[in-house]
Amino acid sequence: LYHDMGFIACFVMPLMLGVRVAMIDPIDWLNQRSLLYEAVSRFGGTICYMPNFGFEVMSKVECSHSLASMRLWVSCSEPSYKDTLEKFCEKTGTAPSTVSTCYAMAENVFAMTMSSGLKTINKEGKWFVSCGKPIPSTMIKLIDGQIFVKSDTSITSYYNGNRICDNEGFYPTGDIGFISDEELYVEGRSADIMIQA
Repeated sequence: LYHDMGFIACFVMPLMLGVRVAMIDPIDWLNQRSLLYEAVSRFGGTICYMPNFGFEVMSKVECSHSLASMRLWVSCSEPSYKDTLEKFCEKTGTAPSTVSTCYAMAENVFAMTMSSGLKTINKEGKWFVSCGKPIPSTMIKLIDGQIFVKSDTSITSYYNGNRICDNEGFYPTGDIGFISDEELYVEGRSADIMIQA
């Protein structure tokens, strides 16, 4: 729950909408990965959010439980990869039409785009997964390939008061991408920084 996807999409939103939630401690899940499939079967799960690495892990787990109740599998919070999502679908018998990719970040209080089904495109020999079209009240533009976002919930300045938005109110995400058929594809970061200690 310390991460936006878990806190906003899997706790606050269901709480506000009165939706029942089944939660699994991440450490318990890593030690017993079939817990996810058991929970879907036991509670009639309909939507599951996981980062790409979760789909990669689950693509290697035998599934002896029914996943027929699932309406949507959402890959979010890190780059989504075609090979991983296709492996997951094949291993679990999941229809690609029920796999969605969400582009989100804390600076926007989570989601900015969401795809409808698994859609990929090949650009210069590399496969990219569609993050979908902007959700309502969200606007996206590209400046020299960098993704800029503006919405009712997006950041305008940091704690120190320094405004980070451009003159139109769009903030720079630091992500590089392109748009095809009105859908956003994220290619990577303009600069990856790791803060240690």
